[in-house]
Amino acid sequence: MSKETGIGGCLSFGTSKKGSFDRRRWTNVLLAINVMLYVAQIASQGKLMLWGAKINSLINRGQWWRLVTSSFLHAHIGHLMVNCYSLNSVGPTVENLRGPRRFFAIYFTSAVASSAVSYWLCQAPAVGASGAIFGLV
Repeated sequence: MSKETGIGGCLSFGTSKKGSFDRRRWTNVLLAINVMLYVAQIASQGKLMLWGAKINSLINRGQWWRLVTSSFLHAHIGHLMVNCYSLNSVGPTVENLRGPRRFFAIYFTSAVASSAVSYWLCQAPAVGASGAIFGLV
């Protein structure tokens, strides 16, 4: 039986089975990126959010990176925690079933695709990893 420990419920590291970190490598990397970028958002006093959120008028002006970066930013701590919990619940299973490369490809493709759909259907600014996580399901 594998014992899991973590940081604030977001990052989990398998401790009793050899290679358990490797079996959830991309899940842990994505969780760490989300947490670190949230800390950077707070430290930047909102400037990071302005630089990376899905804002249609700015995407129309050529800022296409927002279709990716918006998936790694979060509106508030509760938003981050729900997405970390969801990714931590679904990610390791998908990563083990599909392998790390396919897991990352599915996550990244889902992130961009969900941002693109949001761009076409919704004028409101948007952030969050929900679309990428739903793609894993």
